[in-house]
Amino acid sequence: MKRKILILTVIAALLISSATLIWALANPSADSGAGSQSDPLVSVSYINDVLMPQISTYINQRLAGFDGGTNVPSPGYNPHFEVVEVRAGQRLMGYAGTEFILRSGSATIIASELGGISDTTSGTDLPHTMAAPHNHLLIIPRSDGRGLNITADALVMVRGRYRVQ
Repeated sequence: MKRKILILTVIAALLISSATLIWALANPSADSGAGSQSDPLVSVSYINDVLMPQISTYINQRLAGFDGGTNVPSPGYNPHFEVVEVRAGQRLMGYAGTEFILRSGSATIIASELGGISDTTSGTDLPHTMAAPHNHLLIIPRSDGRGLNITADALVMVRGRYRVQ
């Protein structure tokens, strides 16, 4: 019984190796196997020390100042939330993708003809002149003049490109 299993195993190995050899002879341009030109061996240290810094640098350069609708970096972009003090009567204007969180004070929405500001906390679109809710994540969908009209001195957390007018 053991001898039959051994013979069958040897026959199966010979069939597999001969099929691989026939395929390799039929496809001489196919470069297969680890360590070949099409599948080079790469060490973990090479990935960590060489590739990851290059990839991180590339991603950071692409994201630094991303203007939402173009691939051109925009000056004034901050990838972290920044607390901005805005006085009553001023307007806080955002660009595509800018995020606002009204922490104190009061403000009304400045919308455009294409719509209002996305309130992702409540899942609604806030129309022009509506009171901005406190502690809700508000996102400017386009760079078309949308923002907040500050009606009482306010602290607003802002992530993205903005300007105070």
